[in-house]
Amino acid sequence: MQLHVVIPSFNAPTDRLSRAVRSALNIDHVARVWVIDDGSAEPVRRADLPEDGRLMVVRQDNAGPSSARNHGLELAADADAVVFLDDDDELLADGVQALLELGDQLGASGLVGARVEVQEGAEGDALAAAEPTPTFRAVPTEWAEQALPSPSDVFAPLVIFSGSGLLVTTIALEAGVRFDTDILIGEDRDFLRACGE
Repeated sequence: MQLHVVIPSFNAPTDRLSRAVRSALNIDHVARVWVIDDGSAEPVRRADLPEDGRLMVVRQDNAGPSSARNHGLELAADADAVVFLDDDDELLADGVQALLELGDQLGASGLVGARVEVQEGAEGDALAAAEPTPTFRAVPTEWAEQALPSPSDVFAPLVIFSGSGLLVTTIALEAGVRFDTDILIGEDRDFLRACGE
């Protein structure tokens, strides 16, 4: 199993990016971790990240998150599966293993794994909270560990996709599914819909 992790990054604080990279390097089967610096004001320096020969840092002119993810897909051309990770999230080892097993079981082209964290204030209003408190919600049972009935269903409960961990298998990679570079917000949801189709 050749597993690659792609982390697009733009102006991320070094400590935050390092946590994301470290979490990816701790996953079994990870052959490469690609950090795609999407034209950050201060370029990502390899020396500031965890020391590991599997880590590669590539800089491109600022072109947006879809372009950075597509660049990572090109670099991961020999991978059996690719995991996309945002630079402000961390992968959980057992979560990635569960995604790989579920992908095999379902014959899926793309899977999402997330621990859904919701920031809520005293009144339960996530947006109006002055000092939100993190709470965790389980993924709805009708969505857990099964294929979506329709590719368009990926747009329904957006809260499910508040976490990272989009795993793409060879089915989508060989079909040439790519991120739409015209989409700057929700590009990962649109990509997953394209995997479903």
